[in-house]
Amino acid sequence: MKRKTIVLFCAATVLSCGLFASVNTYASTTAEEEAKYAVTQYLQAVQVGDAEGMMKYTKDLRFPDEAQKRDQYERFALDTDAVRDLEVLSLNTIDAANMLLSIKFTSKYSGPHELELPVIKENGHWKVVVGGEQRYEK
Repeated sequence: MKRKTIVLFCAATVLSCGLFASVNTYASTTAEEEAKYAVTQYLQAVQVGDAEGMMKYTKDLRFPDEAQKRDQYERFALDTDAVRDLEVLSLNTIDAANMLLSIKFTSKYSGPHELELPVIKENGHWKVVVGGEQRYEK
């Protein structure tokens, strides 16, 4: 009887550890997928001139309030060919609430660029941080 109890206890422990590990793996995969989705939505909004989409998926440090941000994004959205050849180079996880996006693109006004943009989880939503990027000139 004692042996059966020990075997059952060991089996339950192994099962619990396996479930815990799979839940943690699922959670981190989900966070990465959510961040990738937000990045994809933002970049698509930039390419098609969708000011509302850009608003939703960014935290823009260049503007003190949402009204100024909206005004500038609506103006930018009218110039749909301002950004060309947009390519994601990488999206690297820093921790559960921070990632780093590397992109390259060509600006109609200033030529080719490579940028690293922080991606943060804020109030449960992933956002691309604009205005705090690291630029690499090519």
